[in-house]
Amino acid sequence: ISLPIVFTASDVLSIWLGEVPPYTTIFLILVLVTGLLNPFTTLLDTLLSASGHIKNYQIETSITTLISLPILCYVLYLGAEPYAVYVIGFILGIVNLCIRIYNCSKYVNGFNTSFYLLNVVLKTLVVPALAIIVPLLFRLYFYNGSFLFWIIQCVIVEFSLLFSILVIGLTSYEKNKLKEMIVDTKNKWLKL
Repeated sequence: ISLPIVFTASDVLSIWLGEVPPYTTIFLILVLVTGLLNPFTTLLDTLLSASGHIKNYQIETSITTLISLPILCYVLYLGAEPYAVYVIGFILGIVNLCIRIYNCSKYVNGFNTSFYLLNVVLKTLVVPALAIIVPLLFRLYFYNGSFLFWIIQCVIVEFSLLFSILVIGLTSYEKNKLKEMIVDTKNKWLKL
């Protein structure tokens, strides 16, 4: 859902705000990208809570989160751009994700780290990475800043993302289930 907004952030903000304040576009993009870490962490938090081994994990992630404040102050003191706060937050979010994965592999029976990294994390990164190729080329060669372009761009992003999900993101079992659901829905509509 956030990919079209990330891709057309400056256009959306221009339509919405008229005059876009400095850094607003980069702030929006970084907030949305950082928010993409949440689904990974929520699942792992639930697994760790169910295992009963949350003490060390909570200490480790809390330290990483708390250490962000002095790091951010120092980076801003050195004269970094304001969006550096979000970049560092994203990096520390990845560190916390790694801590969660490590603790799951240590404390949760049956948790396969390589399976999780390949089939969940990698797929989740590859699908949007491949989905942005066509919209990026479209924007590069045809951008004119019009509202119609923005609508077409959003449609292209959505179709590109849908294609990428169908080709790469779904397993063969999931594809078969999707086909069954489509056929069932089609048959129900035809009976009406």
